[in-house]
Amino acid sequence: MRMLARRVAAVAAIAMLALLGLTPGIARAADGDVINAYTIDYVVNDSGVVSVTATIDYQFGPGERRGIFYNITTREPDPDRPGQDMVFPIKNVRVESPTGAPTQTSEEDFGSGRDRTKQIRIGDPNRTVDRSETYIISYEVEGAIRPQDTFDEFYWDAIAPDPDAPPIRDLTISARVPGGARDASCFIGAAGSKQTCPAQVDGDDIARFDVGEVPGGDGITIGVMIGQGLVADNQPHWEPDGSQLTPSQLTGLGAIGAAFAVVAVGSPLIGRAWWRRNGRDERFVGLPPGTVPTGGAAAAVAPTDPKIQIPVAFAPPKIPVGEGGYVIDGKITGEETAATLVDLAVRGAVRIRAAGPREYDVELVDPAKMATPEDRAFLPALFPGLRVGDVIDLGRTAALHRPSQALDSVITSEVHRHGWFKTPPRAGGLAGIAVLIFAVVAAVIFLGPIGFLAVVVLAPPLITVMVINHKLGRGVRTAAGRAVTDQVEGFRTYLATAEARQLRFEEGQDIFSRYLPWAIVFNLADRWQGVCEEAMKLGVIPQYTPTWYVGSPGWGYFNAGLLAGSMQSASAPPPPPPSTSSGSGFGSGGSSFGGGGFSGGGGGGASVGSW
Repeated sequence: MRMLARRVAAVAAIAMLALLGLTPGIARAADGDVINAYTIDYVVNDSGVVSVTATIDYQFGPGERRGIFYNITTREPDPDRPGQDMVFPIKNVRVESPTGAPTQTSEEDFGSGRDRTKQIRIGDPNRTVDRSETYIISYEVEGAIRPQDTFDEFYWDAIAPDPDAPPIRDLTISARVPGGARDASCFIGAAGSKQTCPAQVDGDDIARFDVGEVPGGDGITIGVMIGQGLVADNQPHWEPDGSQLTPSQLTGLGAIGAAFAVVAVGSPLIGRAWWRRNGRDERFVGLPPGTVPTGGAAAAVAPTDPKIQIPVAFAPPKIPVGEGGYVIDGKITGEETAATLVDLAVRGAVRIRAAGPREYDVELVDPAKMATPEDRAFLPALFPGLRVGDVIDLGRTAALHRPSQALDSVITSEVHRHGWFKTPPRAGGLAGIAVLIFAVVAAVIFLGPIGFLAVVVLAPPLITVMVINHKLGRGVRTAAGRAVTDQVEGFRTYLATAEARQLRFEEGQDIFSRYLPWAIVFNLADRWQGVCEEAMKLGVIPQYTPTWYVGSPGWGYFNAGLLAGSMQSASAPPPPPPSTSSGSGFGSGGSSFGGGGFSGGGGGGASVGSW
């Protein structure tokens, strides 16, 4: 027990160190370092082995240095083969220095599971180096060739994207392949960048890449096209998922079987009992679903019975459509934004115009038609100044993002002001889940079998907590909130099941437009349009041309689902900058040709720094 306590304490200490960034790890480049010249020569042999020679003229920054380190990616997951990792065995490492720098080398593997790196540390710990030294590093790597449909390819991260890497003043790369290079490509930048760099095949059929200056942190990925059948080993080398547990880590499972069984059975039972008492919506006792006491009369409440049948509602509740979308599932997504905008159009506040086959813009027509707190938050955010005639292009990146944020805030505050939730919806505790995942990984890595056994024992209660947490993400409704939700669910059932001959509407009512915002928030826009089109053909509802939509080439080409999807896309935040992690790019099936290449998309990857 004492030993186990020490190991548990070790995991806690490791967690704290990791949070503070103090765990020992792979070395990084020092401030002020610059690579004056960097030359990489690749020779792909007939066997498939790639010989690499890197010549590095390294200028050290201020302070004493003893040498450099050279990191090479040796393992990464293959996105094209779930459960498989690509491995790049490194052998025959040799180092020399024409400037006389110490060339003692030591090799150390970093990482675990699916992402691993070999670090070659060059230098003498007892000797410092001059301000500038030149190193020639040579080695061989296997598994670097990829087969394509009509050719083989050497698709390789010559320089791995690394935010800590020093800048390079002059980079040149060459690649010799069997039969001569047929084409060449080059990409520079952070991981995911499609910016190209100079690539050509010279008169000797050698692929050359005169890149020149490379900013610190940028990666370089090259592609060389090789004729089929010229390389014997033209496949990546795969191994099973490196994060899977080994047989030795499963030792001792039998000894804790009984404890696991008790916990496994007990946790769900306890969780279920807690949920029945605390996690269910309230409901007015003795009243039909969807109704509330009248005249201020008091009514008892009790947890709802999940078996209660919610009746179909043939009209939506008299609440803003965004609030209906939120109360039904406790989430606000792009559907609420799209539905609110279409609702404003139907009521005459804006006009939606088709700007192309899949493009739309919105024109402000009459801001006086704003009628709800949601309208008064959303429309001014969409049209600052509320100038009639202003037009917003929905095809612009994140065109509806800020208005959507304003709308989300008001929907949430209004629903809670109504008192519809006893326990408010929540995102699901992502921070807690992240900490849990880190603790599991730390336990398995640092405690071995004991850590794994601890995870096995704790899994049932943790899963129970996560399931309850997920359910609470929808919130727990008050009896009043449950009544409104019944009305919303009943109308959703109507839109999801109504047939063209069954449509009910009042004379002169545009039933399609009136209910379209609700169909959008329920993700039923395409179905609702199809039902109404069929009803028009049958003469159940009259033919009409809505004034809130200007189509091109005409109303007959209107696509409710496409319009809703475009609005949801416009509600999304702008894309984040690409990650600086090299990753495995396209996986073993990716190619740098045909428009698919990008920086960090190849195999392997190398980076340099000093120590």
